[in-house]
Amino acid sequence: MELTLKINENISAKQAAKLTELGSMIEEGTLIEQDCQNAVRLYMIAAKAGDPEAFYHMGRVYMNGIGTAQDIAKAKLYFKQGANCGNIDSIVAIGRIYKAESSIEQAVYCFKLAAEADNLEGIIEYAGLLQETGGDIEDIMQMYRKAAGLGNADAAEALGRIYEDRSNPEYSPDIAVFWYRQATGLGSAAFLYNIHSTANSNNYGNGDSTNKVSQNSNLSANAQEVIKLVNKERNAAGLSALAENSRLSEVAQAKAEEQWQLR
Repeated sequence: MELTLKINENISAKQAAKLTELGSMIEEGTLIEQDCQNAVRLYMIAAKAGDPEAFYHMGRVYMNGIGTAQDIAKAKLYFKQGANCGNIDSIVAIGRIYKAESSIEQAVYCFKLAAEADNLEGIIEYAGLLQETGGDIEDIMQMYRKAAGLGNADAAEALGRIYEDRSNPEYSPDIAVFWYRQATGLGSAAFLYNIHSTANSNNYGNGDSTNKVSQNSNLSANAQEVIKLVNKERNAAGLSALAENSRLSEVAQAKAEEQWQLR
């Protein structure tokens, strides 16, 4: 059944936001027949009324040719309008366009704004661009920690790679393993390869009988090291240290035993 919409284009900001929401439902076919062209029409009416989210959607549909012909120039214009209204998705989107155009300084500015607003995509883009352009390693690691704290597995894996890099002043295979473990907990499939690669590159798991004899005697020390490493990363991420108690010691001991098994 064809959907016919008759809408007065002289609408309030609140009505414009509702139109944008309705447009999203129509575009996705949520509780209503999917109709991308009518969705674009609603986004356009809402954008004319100044709705920031509508500017983003107009940029997105023009960028990808959804319900209308692809037009990168119009997409860029709408993303800029959305960004000027403070829409974070628009800021990230225009940042990506600047990056594709090699306007790196402008891209960094956009991604940094989004990162400061705790936008996950903005944080990842900002950290990645800093890495590509030789940015400060502490800033890069801070961004990846922030993204990992928001549940991003790729960020946790990236931290593992940074700590595994011997050129990094804070090079630490043990902390690399810690972050690879976080990555697998967040769904990173690369964890198993990375953790074994890290272990092997540092002569873990060589099967030496002396190593096996010393395993039990070093276990408690390793448990303490687990607590120390976890608290170091919590501190770097702006979190309070875990207080040592019997429960924490049990968990640390289990992690230490698990690490010995991997070695």
